[in-house]
Amino acid sequence: MTQRTARALAALLALGPLASAPAARAAGAWETYFKPYAWNDLLVVGDTLWAATGEAGLLRLDLPQGRFSSATRAPGGLASNDLSVLARDRSGRLWVGTNGAGLARLDPDGTWGLLNRFDGLRSDTITALRAVGDTLWIGGTRGLAFWNGREIVGTLPDGFNPSPFRSDWITGVLQAGDSLWVATLDGVYVRRLSTGDWTTGSPGIPLGTPFRGLERRGDTLYSVAGSGFVAQRPLGPGGWAIIGSEDPAFGPAFRIGRVHRMSGDGGTIIASTSSGLWRWLGNGWVQEFSGFASTGEPQATFSTATDAAGGVWAADAGGVRHRPASGPNAAYAPDSPPGNFVLNLALEGSRLYVSTLDEGVGRLDARGWRVWPDVDCVAGCDTTFRLPRYSFALLVDSRGRKWFGQWQVGIEVLEDDLVPPRVTHHRYDGPLTLRTNAWAAAEDSSGSPGGGIWFGMDTPALGSIDPLGLVYYTPDGRDSLNLRPDSLPAMRGNKVHGLAVDRGGRVWVGYTGQGLQFFNWQPGQPVTFVTVPGTENFDVQSIVAHGDSIWVMTTRDVRLYNRANAAFRDSVLLPAEPASLAVRPMDVAPDGTVYVGTTAGLRVIRAGGAVEDWSAANSPLAGNQVQAIAVDRTSGVVWIGTASGLNRWDPSYVPPPPPPPARFAFRLYPNPAPLSAIGASLRIDSNAARVSGSVHDVTGRVVRRFDVSGVRPVLWDGRDADGRVVRPGLYFVRVQAGDQRGVARVALVR
Repeated sequence: MTQRTARALAALLALGPLASAPAARAAGAWETYFKPYAWNDLLVVGDTLWAATGEAGLLRLDLPQGRFSSATRAPGGLASNDLSVLARDRSGRLWVGTNGAGLARLDPDGTWGLLNRFDGLRSDTITALRAVGDTLWIGGTRGLAFWNGREIVGTLPDGFNPSPFRSDWITGVLQAGDSLWVATLDGVYVRRLSTGDWTTGSPGIPLGTPFRGLERRGDTLYSVAGSGFVAQRPLGPGGWAIIGSEDPAFGPAFRIGRVHRMSGDGGTIIASTSSGLWRWLGNGWVQEFSGFASTGEPQATFSTATDAAGGVWAADAGGVRHRPASGPNAAYAPDSPPGNFVLNLALEGSRLYVSTLDEGVGRLDARGWRVWPDVDCVAGCDTTFRLPRYSFALLVDSRGRKWFGQWQVGIEVLEDDLVPPRVTHHRYDGPLTLRTNAWAAAEDSSGSPGGGIWFGMDTPALGSIDPLGLVYYTPDGRDSLNLRPDSLPAMRGNKVHGLAVDRGGRVWVGYTGQGLQFFNWQPGQPVTFVTVPGTENFDVQSIVAHGDSIWVMTTRDVRLYNRANAAFRDSVLLPAEPASLAVRPMDVAPDGTVYVGTTAGLRVIRAGGAVEDWSAANSPLAGNQVQAIAVDRTSGVVWIGTASGLNRWDPSYVPPPPPPPARFAFRLYPNPAPLSAIGASLRIDSNAARVSGSVHDVTGRVVRRFDVSGVRPVLWDGRDADGRVVRPGLYFVRVQAGDQRGVARVALVR
C-alpha cells in the first residue's frame, strides 16, 4: 500500500466533533401535494416513522396521532423529492440520501443542510448510509466517503490510486469491531482497521455476483445477492451460504421466493420477497404478512423496518402496515391526491378539483382529500363516477356542479353538495362516443336563462377520426347543439383546445393549427364565426377572458387581444413549448398577473410587463411539465398541476422572520479566495437561515454590504458598492444573524 493510500485511509477513518452545517427554512408560500408510490427506505425512531420516497420527498408518521407530514424539495430545504436511503446519528440528525442531489441532513431544530460533490462526495446519488456515533459512512454510485462529524475527510477511490473495488457502486456498508465491510455490485470487501488491508469478503459466491445491502444479526452478516437470494456469513473467517431463495432445491424452511429487499434494524432480518415478507429466526424463516408480495418494481416492492419493541413496519404504494410485537395489526395511508400526473384543475371557492390521466379524480378541501379512484362502476353508479379516467375537460359551473369530460366514457356531472353525492352520466353508444372526447370547457355567460356549457372537442385518433368541433350542453345535460365545419363552413377547425366565454357572452375559440375565432352567442340565433386577423395558422393552446382582455396562448407565445374589437395589443414569447397534455396551461389572477405553463416550468407575466420564470431548479415546483393552472379569483392563490405533482402558491404570504440559531456559527470559503478580472466568489457556510453584514478593508472602510439566505450562498463577489473589482489583500467580514454577530478575515489573492 502506498503512503498516499495510507494517508487517505487514515483520514477516511479519523473521528472528530460535529460542526455546524448549512441550513435554511423552506418558503411557506408554497405547498406541495404528492401521492407516494415508491417507499425506498423506512426508519423508526421512538414514536416517529420516517420514510424516504421516490417522488414525494420525506414523509413523517407521528405514531401516537397516526398522522403524516412531509418535507418536499425547496430552495434552502430538502434537496430532492427522489430519496433513496435514511440514517440517524447519535446527535439526532436525520441523514437523507437522494438520487442525484447529494446527501441532505435534517437537524433537530428543523433546519436543513446538504452535502454534495462540491463538499467532496464521490457521487450525488446516495446508495448506502451507516452512522457510527456522529460520523457517517456514505456510499454512492462512484465510491465511498467518510464524514467525520465536521467534513468529508476521505473517499475511496481517492482520485489518485486504483480503487480497491471491482465495482465502485456501493450498496451497503457496515462497521463491526476491527472490520469495515463494504458491499458493491461486484462482491463484498472487508478492511481490517488494525492493519489497513483490504480483502475480498465474498468466498463461497462466484466472482462478479452483485450484493445489495449489508445487515448484521449477532456475529453474522447478511446480504441480498445474485438474482435475489439471501446469503449469510460469519463476521470472522468463513464464507457465504445461501439461506433464502426461490429455488425449489431448497427445503421449505429456506424457500421464501425471490428476494428484492432486506432490512436488519436491531438485528431483526426482514426479507421482502415475491411471496411476501419473511423474518429470519436463525434456523429458518417465518412469514410476517401473508399476501404482501414484492415484484421488484419500486412502487410494488415493500420497504421494511423494525421498531425497538420488535414490531415490523412495511410500506409500498398502498401505504404503511404495522405488525406490532403484540396486539392487532394497523394500517396508515397519507392523505394524498389521486395521482401525480395532473391533467386538469378547477376551483369552487377554496375547494380544488383535480383530474388525472388514469388514476381517478379528487377533491381537496379543509377536511383533506376525497378521491374517486379509477374503478369501473358497472351498476348502481348514481353516487359515483362511471369510470373516472381520461378526464381532460373539467369545469365547475355557476350552480356548483362539476362537469367532467371522460373520454370514451361520458360527460359526467358531479353534485357533491348533496348527501350522498349525485353523479349524472351523459353517455353515448358508438359512433356518438366521440361526443365524450372533450378537451376544453367554458360556461355560457350570455345572461340568457339557463345558460349551458360549451365543450371544445378532440379525438384519440387524429387523421382517421375527426373531432366534433364544439358541443353545447343545456343545464339539464341535454346535448342540444353541435357546431362543426361541415355544417358551418366559416368555422375554421374542429379540434378545439382553446375556449373561453367573455363577460359579454362572446365565445372565443382556438383551434389546433387553424387560429382564433369568436362568435356572439344567443340561444336560438344563427352562429356567425369571425376570424381574428393574423391568427389563421396559429396553434392555440388556451384562452382566458379577463375583464376587457383576452389572453391567448399558442405554442410559441402568449398574446393579448382587446375583448371589444379583437385588436392585438401585445405578446410575450414562451421559454419552451407547452406540454402535449397541457389541458389548462394558463390562467389570470385578479391583479392581472398571467401564469403560463410549459415544459420548462411556469412563466409569470406581471401586469406591468415584468416576467419571471419558475422551475424545479429555483422553486418548490413539483415538476417542469406544467399541464394545468387554476387561480382563486378571490384570494389570488395559484394552483399548479404538473406531470409530477401538485403545488399551491400563495402570492400574499409574508414569511415570519427566521429565528436566530442558539449559537451562531459560520465559515467563509474559499479562504484565501482567488481574485480575477471579474471579481471573486466568496461563500458562507452558516447555521442561520439568513445573514447580513458588511465587508471592510484594513482601514475599517465599508467596501460592500450584503443580505443573503439559502444554502451556502455567495456572500461577496469581490466588488465594491460601485461595482468595481477590489484590490487583492486582507478584508474583514462582519456577519450578523438576528442579534448574534461574528467577524472573520478573508484574503483575496491573484
